[in-house]
Amino acid sequence: MIDEFPPIAFENLSTTTHSALSTTTTPLVIPEEMEICYETEEFQKFQYTVDDMLLAASMAATVFNVMVIFCAVKLFKRSGDTMHLFIINMTLGDLLLTVFCHPNEFLTRKHEFLRHVDLCAVIHFFNWLGLAVSGLSLTMLNIDKLIYFQWPLRYDQTMSKRRAAVSCIFIWGVSFGFVGYVWIFRIVYVTADCILQA
Repeated sequence: MIDEFPPIAFENLSTTTHSALSTTTTPLVIPEEMEICYETEEFQKFQYTVDDMLLAASMAATVFNVMVIFCAVKLFKRSGDTMHLFIINMTLGDLLLTVFCHPNEFLTRKHEFLRHVDLCAVIHFFNWLGLAVSGLSLTMLNIDKLIYFQWPLRYDQTMSKRRAAVSCIFIWGVSFGFVGYVWIFRIVYVTADCILQA
C-alpha cells in the first residue's frame, strides 16, 4: 500500500490546517515511486509513441470523415432522406476533432513551445464544441430512426428536410452557446500545462 513507500516531500504542495488559535501548513508527502513512475524515460517514450500512433489515426479518421461527408451529400441529393443530414452534421463535428483538436493536443504534449495557454484554450473550446455537435447529432439521428420505425406512415410529415436542417442549425447553436457560456463566465480555465480546471 501507499504507507509502505518511503515518503518524499514537495516544496510547492502542502496542506493547511486552521484552528481557533493558529494555522499550520504541512508539506504534502507523496511516495517516491509514484513520482518516479511519471518521470521515467520509458514512460515518456511510451507516451510519445502512443501520441504518434494516435496522430496517424487522427489523420486516417480525417480522410474517412471527408469520404463519409461526400457519400452522405451524394445520397441526400439522390434520396432526400433526412438521416443523411444528421450524418453530415455529426461527421462535421467529428471532423473538427480529427483535423484540429486531437492533432494539436498530441503535438502540444510532445512539443513544449506549442504549450501556450491561448492555443490550449482554443483547442479545448473546439474539442468541447465538436463533441457536443457530434453527440447531439447522433441523438437526433437515433430520434429520426425511432420515428421512422415507430410511426412509418407519419414519418414524412414529422421529419421533413426543412425540420432536419433547422435541427442541425439548432444543434450548432446550442453547442456553441453552451461552450461559449462555460468560457465567457470562466467556469473552467486552462492551466500552464494545458489542463482544464474548474
